[in-house]
Amino acid sequence: MNLLVRFVESILLLSVGYFLRDLPNLVREVIINKNKVSGQRTLQVESYFRQISGDDLNQLLKDWSAKIIYLNDKKQNDQEHDELEKYKDLMHRSLMYGSDKTVSLLAYFSQFQYRTYAEDPNVGKTDEQLKNAAIGIMYMSRIVASLKYDFTGYQIDPLDIMKLIINDLDSGDHWERMLAANKEIDNILAKQK
Repeated sequence: MNLLVRFVESILLLSVGYFLRDLPNLVREVIINKNKVSGQRTLQVESYFRQISGDDLNQLLKDWSAKIIYLNDKKQNDQEHDELEKYKDLMHRSLMYGSDKTVSLLAYFSQFQYRTYAEDPNVGKTDEQLKNAAIGIMYMSRIVASLKYDFTGYQIDPLDIMKLIINDLDSGDHWERMLAANKEIDNILAKQK
């Protein structure tokens, strides 16, 4: 009888030992599977939105790109009958089809505009007004870059967009102003996380 009890104890100890030895692997597999399911869900949601809203996202990217490309084109601006309504439409479509990053950038851009232009709607040549104009343009560039990533998966540098639209970026202090604007936006976004 004593031999039987020892035998059963040995088998139980071996079973518990094997279980404890494999416990870290089991925990790791559970965590991996949980992350896999979460990642798959995110991919499914992104795929769904890209599938149903691909044309809309494409048009949104085109509209934001045109807004920044034709920023100083008076002819283009004269054709726009109601700038505020057009901007509201862009915000609405950005909210509908943009990623969380795009919507966040748009929110910060809107808050920046409300604070800046509620105080002084006349953009002039003072240092503060030039700084604010650079920040506004950099926000728009970041929104376009974020939408480009949302639509195509390609990341582009917002400073490259600046190189596209500002022909004298390398003259005077334009480049430094854009770098400073980019850094200020980085600081604002970092504070909010």
